[in-house]
Amino acid sequence: MRKRFIGLLAAFCALAPAQAALLSYTFNVGAAIPDGSSSGYVNSQDIGPSGIIGDINVRLNFSGGFNGDLYVYLTHGSGFSVLLNRVGRGSGSSVGYGDAGMNVTLDGAASGDIHTYGGNGGALFAPSVSFQPDGRNVSPFTVQTDGARSAFLSSFNGLETGGSWNLFVADVVSGDQSQLVSWGMDIEARRIHQGGQTTALQPFCERKRPVLAWSGKVREPHLFGGAMRHRIKWLGKPVNSP
Repeated sequence: MRKRFIGLLAAFCALAPAQAALLSYTFNVGAAIPDGSSSGYVNSQDIGPSGIIGDINVRLNFSGGFNGDLYVYLTHGSGFSVLLNRVGRGSGSSVGYGDAGMNVTLDGAASGDIHTYGGNGGALFAPSVSFQPDGRNVSPFTVQTDGARSAFLSSFNGLETGGSWNLFVADVVSGDQSQLVSWGMDIEARRIHQGGQTTALQPFCERKRPVLAWSGKVREPHLFGGAMRHRIKWLGKPVNSP
């Protein structure tokens, strides 16, 4: 019976379809975020290789500023995820955490919520430590720790990786200025198309995944008549500061 089971497993592995590959992207930015402005800053990146997203993690690297001032979301196609929404802001604090900067990975499967990381700046400079994205799709001027969470990274699952990815960052309270040093994504793709060819992925029974790394050039935010049209939004609607 054991030999028969092993034989069936081997046959299954031989016939199993290709599964996931890891696509890793890093974008070096070095942009100062407008202080006390709801218009914010947008960094847009066009990704060439395409595939179907099975899972995605996002890396954020900020320096300086006041973490509790930051409102950050990511869009791509129909996907929308609130990564940061004034971390630490709630009934116990109207301003949020006062740490200056962070270098973190946001992962929907992580155990801790970035909104309640505790205000310990040291913990936020360890990219190997992951947090869940904030996910609170509400105004940054009214967000609370116990608010409902709905805008997760899982909204990108099932979409094509190729196309424009837009990271919006706003520092909604004046007084300290943050800088977006870099950001990146680690995407598990079900299939990959690159250079007109389809890259063969590892079968289900093999646990190693090929890694494709790419660093893109920074594209400046879209400007219309000198004014940036991107505004803070929640529930898919743009808003201005009160």
